[in-house]
Amino acid sequence: MESYPLEYVLHHMPLMAVLGLLEDHPASDTQTPQDPRTGGNLKNSLLSTLMARNNTSIWDAAAKKDAAFFHVTVLDKTHVFPPRKPVRPPVPQQHSPLSPLTPDSLLYPEGIMHPSWVQRHKETRPSVVVAFYELWERQGAIDSQDPLGAQQALSLEREKDLLLCSEITEKKRNAGERGIRFAVTIILNTSALDDSHVEDRLSFIRRTCSLDQRSSFFSSFSRSHHIVLQAFTEGSSLQKALTDQAASYYRDHDKRVRKKKAKLPPISANRSNFASSSTGSLSPVAQGSQSKPLPPAGWHLRYEFKLGVFAEFRQDVENALKHYDTTYQLLIELMNASVASGGLVFGNEFLQPHSARWTEARTLLDCLSLKMCKLQLYSNRPIPAWKQMERHIGNCRSFPEFIGPPTLGTRPISPSTARLRAMVAGGSLEFWTWAAIQYRIFGELIELATGKSGLRLPFPPSGALTVNAADSAQTYALLNSLSVSDNTPIHFGPMSATNPSILVQHAGYYYFMAAACAEERWNAFGKSEAATLTAPPPPPSAATAPVRRMSQTRTGSFSDSLTSPFSPSLQPPPSNFSDSSNSQHGVDLATLVIELLTKSYEQFKKHRAGRMTLFLASEIARVYEMSGKYDMALKFFERIGKTYRKDQWPSILKDVLRRTAQCARTLGRWEIVAECLIELLSDRISTPGPAGASEREAVLQELFSVLQQGETLGKSNRVAVDMDQIESFLRCTVQFRKHSTYVGAPAAFQVSLIAASSTSPPVPVRFARIRVAFSDPRFDHVIVDSGASEHQATGSVLWQDCTDCQLTGLDNEEVWTKQAALNFQPGTTKVLEGVITPGEGMDLKITSVIVTLESGDGQLNLDYKVGSRAEDTVTRRRWYTVDASVANGGRWIMLDGSGEQSVLRVTRRQPNISVQLKHAPPGFIDEIYPVIVEIVNDESEDIEAYFDVEFRSSGADGTDPTSNIAQDVRDESEQGEAHPLDGPNALNLIYLGIIPASSRVSRHFKLRCSHQPGERVMYNIVNYRSLPSFKSPTTAALPEKPTPASHPALFFRKSEPVRLPFIAPFTAKFSQQQEYGAPFESGEGGLFSLTPMDQDVASVQRHIVMASISSAGPWELEVGELRFPSVDEEVSVIFAIAQLESCADGSYLWKPGHTSVVSYRVVMTIDPVPPVQPIPGGEFLIQWRRKSSADGDKPWVTTSVSAPELRIDQDPIRICIDVPPLILHTTPFTVSYVIYNTSISISHVLLTMDVVEGFVVSGYKQTQIRLLPLSSMVVTYNCVALVCGKVCLPRLKATILDERQDDAASKAGAPPTGQFVNNLSVRGGANSGSLAANDDLFVFVRPSHSVLVGGALGTHL
Repeated sequence: MESYPLEYVLHHMPLMAVLGLLEDHPASDTQTPQDPRTGGNLKNSLLSTLMARNNTSIWDAAAKKDAAFFHVTVLDKTHVFPPRKPVRPPVPQQHSPLSPLTPDSLLYPEGIMHPSWVQRHKETRPSVVVAFYELWERQGAIDSQDPLGAQQALSLEREKDLLLCSEITEKKRNAGERGIRFAVTIILNTSALDDSHVEDRLSFIRRTCSLDQRSSFFSSFSRSHHIVLQAFTEGSSLQKALTDQAASYYRDHDKRVRKKKAKLPPISANRSNFASSSTGSLSPVAQGSQSKPLPPAGWHLRYEFKLGVFAEFRQDVENALKHYDTTYQLLIELMNASVASGGLVFGNEFLQPHSARWTEARTLLDCLSLKMCKLQLYSNRPIPAWKQMERHIGNCRSFPEFIGPPTLGTRPISPSTARLRAMVAGGSLEFWTWAAIQYRIFGELIELATGKSGLRLPFPPSGALTVNAADSAQTYALLNSLSVSDNTPIHFGPMSATNPSILVQHAGYYYFMAAACAEERWNAFGKSEAATLTAPPPPPSAATAPVRRMSQTRTGSFSDSLTSPFSPSLQPPPSNFSDSSNSQHGVDLATLVIELLTKSYEQFKKHRAGRMTLFLASEIARVYEMSGKYDMALKFFERIGKTYRKDQWPSILKDVLRRTAQCARTLGRWEIVAECLIELLSDRISTPGPAGASEREAVLQELFSVLQQGETLGKSNRVAVDMDQIESFLRCTVQFRKHSTYVGAPAAFQVSLIAASSTSPPVPVRFARIRVAFSDPRFDHVIVDSGASEHQATGSVLWQDCTDCQLTGLDNEEVWTKQAALNFQPGTTKVLEGVITPGEGMDLKITSVIVTLESGDGQLNLDYKVGSRAEDTVTRRRWYTVDASVANGGRWIMLDGSGEQSVLRVTRRQPNISVQLKHAPPGFIDEIYPVIVEIVNDESEDIEAYFDVEFRSSGADGTDPTSNIAQDVRDESEQGEAHPLDGPNALNLIYLGIIPASSRVSRHFKLRCSHQPGERVMYNIVNYRSLPSFKSPTTAALPEKPTPASHPALFFRKSEPVRLPFIAPFTAKFSQQQEYGAPFESGEGGLFSLTPMDQDVASVQRHIVMASISSAGPWELEVGELRFPSVDEEVSVIFAIAQLESCADGSYLWKPGHTSVVSYRVVMTIDPVPPVQPIPGGEFLIQWRRKSSADGDKPWVTTSVSAPELRIDQDPIRICIDVPPLILHTTPFTVSYVIYNTSISISHVLLTMDVVEGFVVSGYKQTQIRLLPLSSMVVTYNCVALVCGKVCLPRLKATILDERQDDAASKAGAPPTGQFVNNLSVRGGANSGSLAANDDLFVFVRPSHSVLVGGALGTHL
């Protein structure tokens, strides 16, 4: 489409010229503003933004129909437009250089239109001129204190503004002389954004130049962002404001052309008066010349075309279509009238066929049709666009260069071109060239419209109704008017089906029509070449006279392009048929047809038309074949053949196979030829009846002839055909009678060769061999033809026994073979039954059945890949059985399941064994726990077994360090290795040997668990295999001694997990009590102990620990030794143990539930200086064993029982209370409080005595003492009991004071604060104990007259 004259084809946009944006470098006192976003000049930014849409097409504008756009050209600032018509009184009226009235014009004297006229208005005749000027601004600031300087600056600004106004006025006057609209854009500095003085200057310039503020005067800022610039140039600011100005400019042209058209003589309704009797007024130059001027009809045509162009410039699509349609009608009537009158229109020589003017007119006619189709599609009216294309083809059919020789009795290349052939009586070479171009152009337009403007096709859809009933009726009337054929109207209604001939299809349909026309062109070219070779040379008079002024015309031939319809340069058409044929020699017509078919294929594929894409692919392959590119044709035929074969289209597949075979035969691809011939033997593909049988016999003979020439098949003289991928004349099925079998048991299978029909194959065929291939080649069977013949009636079944095959060598391999009669009659079934005896477990599959045909040196293998077939869930499984005692006693029986059973599951029958454990639960922690594992063979045959065992916690995974196992090897029969108990927790591959039938074998193991009582799991795994009493010839030789590690497939595996409980042998309970007294050992040194060597001072603490140790299990235990814990060297232990029952060997016997109590005193000497951590209590070590007389003495086991940590008091102040043993009523007694400072710092203690009822206390109620490090002080209180009985003594509260806090508190008047002393204890008495600071101490007060022997009872509540 782009190869037509672009001036005719491209969409017309109004032309805008801009001034002042080209770079100039004159000496000036102003500086060009810079664009900050790019660092370049603002003029370049404006220019690039304005010209960004110069390449916008009509389809791009469809998305923004409301946005105005111009084609922008750049002019120099000094450009001057020439006047429309220079005034020269002495010279006659001047015409345009492109007018037919100008002698130097390309159209002189009878030319209609030339693309240069459109080009002039598109490139050199702008509708609007926009001049860009910079407003002069002073560089420095005006001093407001200098009135004279300010006045001079204003005068200079006014002078610059007047110069600018003078230049603008001159440019405006020059553009006005040409009728061009003029606008000005002033570029301002950003600093003048809100300057009222700048606004006054702009108003002065606008008023002085008489510019309209809304449509002729604009302003922009030099530092605007690129988005702002784009909005200014393309949005409402500039281009949108100038749209009306541009439309007004082209409207003025429209008026001028209409005035000229009104002066022309009218044309009658029947368009017969194409000549004018008075043309002198139009062409004064032609009065004295012999050349005939353009008739009035030609002038009407020119003016209508100009009106359409101007309407398109101002984007008035409706008026443009109206004028283009009028131009088209005038031009087609002129050309038809010229053809009817032999090139003479009322005595004038005008538009003679095969002339340059005829070619110009035909080019204009094509471009007008293209333009109208494009505008209709742009306006979303595809039906009128399609109507115009059909009308254009119908109107041009009578052109003399399109009429071809009659083609009666010949079939068109494509059925889609039959109507065109009838229209043009066969069609010439040039017609098919032209028709292909028209359909291709329309296809490109539809593709653009659907891709860019969103046009939806087909239009209208079948049964479509608009909302308005009147519109519906109008649509149907239009469609019915378009679908009249042979005077029989086709009525289109709401329920009509989609008919491609009356609907606008997608682009693929029109590309296919173009390809069909291009193929007709190719055919016509071939005929012309044949006629040229046989025809005598034409006489000299047959040549057409030279065309006048060819050097000045732009005409062309339409047949010299491969990828686009037209050549950019127009050349005159050939003067005769021979020249038209010669012009085709440089064109690869096959490539052109393939290109169009490929474009059609892509469009149909895009619209998901699967059947049509296959058809187009076959057409592409056919064209490749016709052009001699057999390799490409073969690729296409193979691809589409698969789909037609899958979708069951035998009639189409037959043609594809024949063409495939022809291409492969040409290329020497005999394997493909053989595959096609085998498929052509199927009666579903051949013609029904006797003719089809003859065809298949011929195909079979051709197949054997190919096989006779074995050297053509390749080095091996063999060809393999995958029969499951084609339509086969012979079907093959396989069946195993059973789904599974055991090792050593025979398994029967059948292979059935079934004729596809009663006439397949067409004649009897003898096979050379049949090979049944298994997944394990050791089971392969080969049935070789014996040469004998067996007669079979049609529809009968022949069963052949192949169960007695022998293992022999064949073709350097050992297979099971047998000779049998392999002749195959038409319409029969041959069943081959065999048997295999697997010697090991496996999944055995029949992978393929290969039927071999031999002829001469060639060999053809029909490969049925039964192992790769999809699962059949419809057909029942069947088996052919034969009763030997009855003649013809064979019959089919139904088996369970459906489809083919090509897989046989061979399994080894698992022998029955059991695993038994002997042990005495529960087991004890740290005990060596014996377990006996027995494996019992319950079968009647020997087995060989290996034993794996793993011992771990039930929640552990993998290695368990707390659980150990070892084998206890007691005699030579127990083969294995003795592992230490501190080794791993798993033992593998313990060989149990061969276990005879109905026998058992045992193994001893020692288990030990440590630290964590709980449940353990003993995983007993037996890997075993039966020892068969036979040796199958089909099994491979086994190794001498296979193991589960080397040959796991030979062994069965049985896992028997057993849960074993393990408990702790002893439980222990501990209690700890501190003995109270002086914290220091008193001696000669006083209240503290001083060691002479290191001068260390240590405090002493005493604790009594009682341990209750019990036997936790249900078994009697022998305890040999009980060792007390060993603690720190600073701790001395004094212990005592209860007497236990002694055994004969000196150990102690603990019965179940026995408890022993052990108590001991711990005396700790503690250094008061460093902080002391709790002292570990150590561990009790108990040496014991389970009492058992059956197996003799067992080894001793040592178990440790952890004692709790010893608590250590490190309070700095301790108080010990001394209470007299006897307290009498009203008798004074003394209570002593011994206060110890165990720290190495001076402590201040505040003592407060509470007053309680029942006692009278003498002394200070509150006092403060000062204790030196490691010292003590005794505070005594005299008390008198006032009541008898159990009475609470007064409480002494002790608070450790902080001197710094006390000083601050005393200054503030607050009571002193500190840390309360909680470590209070009572010295003496049987019930003395530790008291907290808030506890009460009760004593018993006796009456004074009673004689008491006991002491006071101190009770701690």
